[in-house]
Amino acid sequence: MEQDLTIKTFATGVSVKDIYKNINELALQNIDAGTLPYLKDMNAENPLPQDMNVVNGKHLGDINKIQLELKAAKIGAKSLKWIYGADAAILGLELKSSNPRELRDAMKDNPNFDTEPVIGYANTRRNVSRLKDGHTNDIAAEGIGMDAQAIYLLDQFTDDSIKRVYNPKRIEESLLLRGNDEARRKISIISKNMLKNISEYDTGIREEPVRKAMRENIRKNLARPVDGSENAVRDKIFSVKQEIGRGLNQEQKQLFEQLNTYFTKQQTGLHFTSRLTPEQAAEKKEALKKTFSGLAGKDSPALAELLTDAYLFTDRTTHIAFSYEKIYTKADQLAKVRNISPEAAKFEKEHKAPEILIDKRQVERLRSNARQIKPHTRGM
Repeated sequence: MEQDLTIKTFATGVSVKDIYKNINELALQNIDAGTLPYLKDMNAENPLPQDMNVVNGKHLGDINKIQLELKAAKIGAKSLKWIYGADAAILGLELKSSNPRELRDAMKDNPNFDTEPVIGYANTRRNVSRLKDGHTNDIAAEGIGMDAQAIYLLDQFTDDSIKRVYNPKRIEESLLLRGNDEARRKISIISKNMLKNISEYDTGIREEPVRKAMRENIRKNLARPVDGSENAVRDKIFSVKQEIGRGLNQEQKQLFEQLNTYFTKQQTGLHFTSRLTPEQAAEKKEALKKTFSGLAGKDSPALAELLTDAYLFTDRTTHIAFSYEKIYTKADQLAKVRNISPEAAKFEKEHKAPEILIDKRQVERLRSNARQIKPHTRGM
């Protein structure tokens, strides 16, 4: 497969139908390669930590999280740290496909490695209303006017280009070549944010109190009162789960339970499953893989919907009183937190391309200076 050398920024010509088709394709590729993340060692192995946008520190909170995770598993990424293509281009990151040695090493570790991005889509309504003639009145559902951005995993970029972002001296050298004072200020801020957010991802220190609160919320939400009284929240959780399961057969319900277990473990570290013998684990894994493969092989959004429902359901169980709002602590409640989409799901379009930030009066100077720069430092 020929690797693209150019970072993609904003995607064009995409359709809402591409979401489930891409998820199905990635799922089948992972099943064939034995890398499907949701069916790993059921007794012990922990998933990769939650995804993180290294520029703003936010998580994906929708179907794009599913796409990204399947992509990471397919290419053998060691983390779920990611960046929008537009930000990567501004920072001067370089894809591994532009470096034969790094590409060769990556493909040696994982033959399915590639530097193609995931196309992240703006949030769209799952259930669209239908007109009397059977047509939908939701334009996005027909694939028109979709907002989309290219999303790259940090593992898809060369080590050297990532190290440049960490190095103040290298950053300064790069900024002197890239534009005016405003451009340099923005790139400098992005670089500092990246260093801080990557450090947080690798250590998890900042989110540790939130994960602790999540675990406590799940325990309270699912608790059986010792006095035999009812737990209204627990009843609500099981009612919602029952509603989700109405359209699922028994095998799909079992897969939903496995996904719920996986996402709970990923977000909080809690393990819900009982210990299985190696034989039991292998048998269960094979059955779940068969169900997963059957859904992925259909030209239908069934798998994408099941994965997304399982993730959103799990996420909601971590909120105080199973709230729709992202309320994890008493402080969140007092602040009257609103249900705001994660920053990563807004997909705000960039109004200025990186080139526009460059002072046109410097163009000729840059061109002449470039001739005096050592070849291996150009473009940094």
